Amino acid sequence: MTFKYHYYENYLLYGALVGLFIGTIFFVFALYHFRSNIRNSQNRTVSYFVIILILIFSIYALYASSVNLRFGINLLFEDETAIVEQTGRIENIEEMKLIYVQYNEDGKITCQLVTIDGKNYLFISTGDLEIGDFVSVNYLPKSRIVLQWEHLTG
Repeated sequence: MTFKYHYYENYLLYGALVGLFIGTIFFVFALYHFRSNIRNSQNRTVSYFVIILILIFSIYALYASSVNLRFGINLLFEDETAIVEQTGRIENIEEMKLIYVQYNEDGKITCQLVTIDGKNYLFISTGDLEIGDFVSVNYLPKSRIVLQWEHLTG
């Protein structure tokens, strides 16, 4: 399977930075209104409920964005011409929970953290990877994001 570098760049880098920015704005907004409502609010229960919901949303946005940015931050320092090829056997597969999931004609496409010969790589797959598979990957060396992979026999 082959994936575009710009997909990763847009979602894991720029999307994560926008998410951090929006989450921070909502967090500051909620804290400001929480503080002002403590002083002079007639109906504190409703306003507290709304503020707590905004705080929960902002904390989730900050956390999800930071998870994505963990993989995408190195995209600032590398481009798609720095591809390295690696072959090896898959030792472990871990589903990435907070990273974008998409559906297309092939089914569900998810991000997975895959260990090949002791090194972790960020894969996008349709779930057809299994522990013990022998694969060839083309990846970006700093971020370890896989741009292309294929099953090999061996």
